[in-house]
Amino acid sequence: MSGGGGGGGETDAQFAVRENSWRFDYEQMVNAHDFSADQFEAQQYNQEQIREHKNALAQNEWKDKETMRIFDYQNMVKAYNASIQTYHKQLDYNALAAEISTNDNTRKYNERLTEIGFKNEDLLMAQAHQGRELTSKIQASRADKNYKYDQVALKSLANQGKVRAMGQSGRSARKNLQAVLAEQGRAQSQLVDQITREETGYQFALERAGTEANFKQRQLQKSMESSGDQYEADNMQIALQKYSADMGAESRIAPEPQAKPQLSKPLDLPKPKMLAPPARPTEAQWEEFRPVQGEGSGGGGGFMGAVGMGLQVASMFPGFPSDDRLKYDITRVGTSPSGIPKYTFRYRFDGEHGPKYMGTSAQDLIAMGRNDAVGQTEKDGFYKVDYSKLDVTMEVVTT
Repeated sequence: MSGGGGGGGETDAQFAVRENSWRFDYEQMVNAHDFSADQFEAQQYNQEQIREHKNALAQNEWKDKETMRIFDYQNMVKAYNASIQTYHKQLDYNALAAEISTNDNTRKYNERLTEIGFKNEDLLMAQAHQGRELTSKIQASRADKNYKYDQVALKSLANQGKVRAMGQSGRSARKNLQAVLAEQGRAQSQLVDQITREETGYQFALERAGTEANFKQRQLQKSMESSGDQYEADNMQIALQKYSADMGAESRIAPEPQAKPQLSKPLDLPKPKMLAPPARPTEAQWEEFRPVQGEGSGGGGGFMGAVGMGLQVASMFPGFPSDDRLKYDITRVGTSPSGIPKYTFRYRFDGEHGPKYMGTSAQDLIAMGRNDAVGQTEKDGFYKVDYSKLDVTMEVVTT
């Protein structure tokens, strides 16, 4: 074999391949780290832009709501002031309408009183005229009766003269004279009786006229009292109507404006805590995994007996290294009962002919919030996984 062998029967060509693979893996890891760093910066920038945008939206929404709150309150104030003005105008109108109604009621009441006064005056005038008429009639009757009485007396004297002129004497003369006197007495008695009857009728007529007048005056007095009661009742009704109209006007007053409480200003969204990708291994750290000629061949499979480099890296982590940056040929093969993704993969430090393992990803566990099962080495910052806390096992699939 060419190239002078090393230990374990590895040729120079095989060693060169492993060394080239080692360099290639480092370059890939560097590129992946740089890409991850750029991706982290982009994600951080985008998150900040989104946060600022959401904060601006929240501020604008708060300002719009505050503007609408003030606008609504100002409209309420305008409506309230307008209703107060309308209310006072309605009160003025109600007062004027009540005053007009009261004046009209007073006018009707005064007309009624005037009517009753005229009726009373007419009643008194009629009573006075009737009294004068009765007095005039009784006076005329008295004069007529006195005249007739005088005529009876004169006629009796004339008849007495005739009896004496006849020259009779004795018993016949006395008898004729007595007859004349008796006739005079009967005539005078009839006149006295007529005068007495007429005087009685006169007094009765005067009494009846007075009684009727008093009765009609009492009727007028009651009518006047009734008119007064009606006047008061009408005024009370007017007052009630005004009170009802005032209450109706008051009920139409808009509610007293009250500004809604100011909304709390929106809080800025907190800056999200982002986990920056760990620093990549330095060239000096990677140099520790440089292939040694004669240690890359022979030796059977298994996780603990894979290759010397794998053992060296594994010894750096309590638990198992599970950082995606240390892996390649990563394939999703399932999910554990608790929802943890399961992958098959190879370690970069094992080379292209290294064994294939099945386990999980430290980055997935961090995204799921399972930081309790993830650690980080202080020396190079690679993630490790404590499988004892998971329902996933780390195992070798192929060697």
